[in-house]
Amino acid sequence: MPVKLFILGRPGSGKSHAARSFELDVRLRDGSFFRINDYEFLQRQFFFDVNHVRFDPLGDSGFSVRDSTVLDDVLVDVRREARQCYTSGQYDLIIIEFARSNYRDALQKFGKDFLQDAYFLYIHAELTTCFQRILLRVANPCTTDDIFISEGTLNFFYHEDNRLYMSRDLVAEFGLQEEQMMCINNMGSVIDFDARLATFFQRFEARIGRSLETDPLQCIPAAVFEHVASK
Repeated sequence: MPVKLFILGRPGSGKSHAARSFELDVRLRDGSFFRINDYEFLQRQFFFDVNHVRFDPLGDSGFSVRDSTVLDDVLVDVRREARQCYTSGQYDLIIIEFARSNYRDALQKFGKDFLQDAYFLYIHAELTTCFQRILLRVANPCTTDDIFISEGTLNFFYHEDNRLYMSRDLVAEFGLQEEQMMCINNMGSVIDFDARLATFFQRFEARIGRSLETDPLQCIPAAVFEHVASK
């Protein structure tokens, strides 16, 4: 069965970087993945909100959330797509990525049966650092993940610190094994962050694609890996 991986944390914490890192790992193993990001569902809701009841327009095509209940509504769509992908059996890895202020409430919406065999990566970064990264990625966009979030939205919706819940209570609440959960403090270098991500991927890599233990790809220079990652 597919590996279900939740990547959680504030906007700007490094979730999308982590997701792209895992996607590359899966490609190198000839595996398959499907990535679900709640922003796509929020954007769809924004386009239908022509009277700006639940969203405020921001720039040319951006938006900010006015009605916080839309965040709960969108998780219903995320859950539906995640369950469909899982039951289809078409993918080795299903990545579910979203930011919320309170992950206890948000994860409850997926149901205990869906969460018990999932893996969870929680990435923490301070609010000021997250906003600096958001400004940097908007100034130098490389992917569709490089979207703008205002400092007011960041501070209002994502101020709550979920580290204690994610590092301690989540495991007990859903009957998880310790290996299913990792918290990373992403306030250091990219090299250190990538090393921590690689360590976490090792926990479920045997379930994805082919083994690389004797595969020639292990000997490919780093420059080739960077070329693959840029595609």
